[in-house]
Amino acid sequence: MKYLLLLPLLVGSLQATQLKKLERKFERFDIDKDLVLDTVEWLQTQPRQNSVAKAMFRFAWADADVNGTIDRVEFLASRGGKVGGNPNKAEIFEIADEDGDGLLNPEEYANTLGQGKSWAKALRQFAKKDKDDNYYLSRWEFGIRNNQVVVWPPFFPRL
Repeated sequence: MKYLLLLPLLVGSLQATQLKKLERKFERFDIDKDLVLDTVEWLQTQPRQNSVAKAMFRFAWADADVNGTIDRVEFLASRGGKVGGNPNKAEIFEIADEDGDGLLNPEEYANTLGQGKSWAKALRQFAKKDKDDNYYLSRWEFGIRNNQVVVWPPFFPRL
């Protein structure tokens, strides 16, 4: 329920020009015109330099009622998915770890890189990080130090 009760207040604090801009953006993002954004629509509209994991982090923040979609009010209240900032390494790791085994395989690791990154480049980067050559990256190999933890949101949609 993150900030569900604050939605009207958050939307009300937008200036008229910001509101119109965000409403036009929502209309562009809503590819199938069903008045909600699902994860597929969300990912298709994210900048190519953003990783899938970062995009899903922002999706989770914007999805105030945690129903797997972002409606117009949630989109406006989250300022188009900008509320929540950027995920830390631990949050990126958790989102990318699709099977929840605490390790990243190459496919999961690729979701932590920019969407425009080639598969060959992702594999090379993965091989450099995989210090024990077991074809998986641990939290340590991924670069998580100082017991960094996932703070918020507690729910991340699985990729």
